[in-house]
Amino acid sequence: MLRPVAFLRDINEKKDFWKVAVKVTDKWSVVKDGMEHMEMVIVDAKGTDIQVIIPTAYRAEYEKLIKVNSTYTLSNFQVFPNDLVFKASDNKYKLKWTGGTTAVDANVHDIPLPNMKFKPLAEIIAGKWRADLLVHVIGYVHEIGYCQVMAGTGKKLQVNFLMKDLSDISLNCTLWEDYAAKFIKFNNENKETGPIIVMLKYGKIKEEGKYPLSVTNTYSATKLLINEDIAEIKRFRESLPKDDQLMSQTQLVCTQSQSSSQFITDDDLLSNPLIMPLADILQLQEISYCVTVAEVEKVNSTKFGWYYFACFKCGKIAKGDNPPYTCESGHNTETEIVRYKLDLNVSYENTKGTFVMWDREATQLLGISAAQLRTNMIQAGITNRLEYPMLLDGIGEKTYVFKVKWQPKWKTTSVVCYRDADALVNLVKAKFPNAKVIPLLNESVGVDKPNDNTSLTEEVTMSAQELSGTAENDPDTLSQLTPISDKLQLKLNKDPSFDIPTPMTLVQPVMLPNPPLFEEIIPAKQSSSKRVKVIKTEKK
Repeated sequence: MLRPVAFLRDINEKKDFWKVAVKVTDKWSVVKDGMEHMEMVIVDAKGTDIQVIIPTAYRAEYEKLIKVNSTYTLSNFQVFPNDLVFKASDNKYKLKWTGGTTAVDANVHDIPLPNMKFKPLAEIIAGKWRADLLVHVIGYVHEIGYCQVMAGTGKKLQVNFLMKDLSDISLNCTLWEDYAAKFIKFNNENKETGPIIVMLKYGKIKEEGKYPLSVTNTYSATKLLINEDIAEIKRFRESLPKDDQLMSQTQLVCTQSQSSSQFITDDDLLSNPLIMPLADILQLQEISYCVTVAEVEKVNSTKFGWYYFACFKCGKIAKGDNPPYTCESGHNTETEIVRYKLDLNVSYENTKGTFVMWDREATQLLGISAAQLRTNMIQAGITNRLEYPMLLDGIGEKTYVFKVKWQPKWKTTSVVCYRDADALVNLVKAKFPNAKVIPLLNESVGVDKPNDNTSLTEEVTMSAQELSGTAENDPDTLSQLTPISDKLQLKLNKDPSFDIPTPMTLVQPVMLPNPPLFEEIIPAKQSSSKRVKVIKTEKK
């Protein structure tokens, strides 16, 4: 008697002699413990799907035979509970290929592909998801965040962006390695108009912890599709609102940053080797990443205004009255990619300075993107970039913990990240040295050659005179020298040979290449062979 064809919903563990007519929807290879096996998802005419494991012993034979979107009659396989760590199907069972399994009747059956079931971003944010179940998501790229565009020692290719769906709900998305490389390549070569639509099949949801809630790729099962000519992406594009603001987001900056606010924890800040007050930072002779506390007095007005247009390819300033806007590297940008650049007047105790806050941190602080804020002002009849939004008035008279990049050659201090928690402010202050410590330079410091293909969205701009974020209004206290105390002066009068510890004994600073500022440069280090000069302060 001929064995009848069963449906996948009827399969159970009671026997192995099942016969099913199915279509292969997806397949992929998995390497585990140095062994490679194949996995796939199959679906029957009723729309029921199930995950199949083809062990290493049979992979080579069936890898070429089994094709995606083809139909087969499968017979004789083992049925097990679906205990996979990451499940591509929510079926309670999984199938395992054996030496007796057969795949025949290629493309005989008429089995339609089921409609893709996308996970709404609102459900992910609401916590309606399973950590072990892979999901399909679709959305357009609203804004690109931190990217690691160059792989290196201990660093993997990485892209982070904000994805929005048709309900205007946004979610962080992180792509790694091959998936990140595919996105970077597409973004750099993209010449299309309209939004970038990303579809992730079998994406993994990562719960909020050290980093925000996000969807990411697995290293084998996930399928990444970007603006591809398929029905799902076409339907999504046709359903998007046809407003100009959305359509202006076609070319997005994907640049490499050494740090990002969302990836720096409070513990990272407190463990920074250079935690010091503002006065000490302004005396450093090397490019340094420091953590400090400062009060923001106000946003300083400059001749450049509060925003600039960024190049879609390298992140530098794109100039021009009308599109295409051109950066100094010669790249043409057809759309207006608006980015913040705010000069903050800051102070701590008796020292004043200027911190340059770039787009990511300013967006985080203000709660609105530069593009949206500019759109709001244009709608209100304000088109002059020198007309500063009233929203900026609320930044002043607040104290923050800042991680900054100090560049003595150009006398600029750029904000890498900030925190406004009072408890953290007090913890950082407690770590300030009682004496002013001036680290000595190494006798030789290596400086990496800038990578022409890599730039920071934030640390870009202008000519040599304009590179300082404080080009128009530099503070008077850019170089703070500790005065000689009365006790020290008395000792000097008694013993003229007494060696006065002074900042002027510092080794000459390393002369770095000319700008741009977006080159990768190692932070300051203390010499391992010289003692630190300590200048004691007089107790009042």
